[in-house]
Amino acid sequence: MDSDHADTTIDDEYSVTIPPAVRSELDLEPGDRLEWTVEGGRLVAEVVHERFIAFDEFDPDEDVEDVDDADDADAKDDRADEL
Repeated sequence: MDSDHADTTIDDEYSVTIPPAVRSELDLEPGDRLEWTVEGGRLVAEVVHERFIAFDEFDPDEDVEDVDDADDADAKDDRADEL
């Protein structure tokens, strides 16, 4: 970023646009979250990158259990508990 200073204006819906230089410097993308805090009278926004990291290594073909089979097994367990 060329400068450590950028201005934005709060619109009627209290939204702001993050300046392009800031978005680029922080590698911000749509869907990223910002955590807002107030420290000593200053507004601080911290980037919380949540880009589906939990699913990066997910393989839908691996360890897939048939939902109907799981439901049937649960029903059998419930009936056994009742006896």
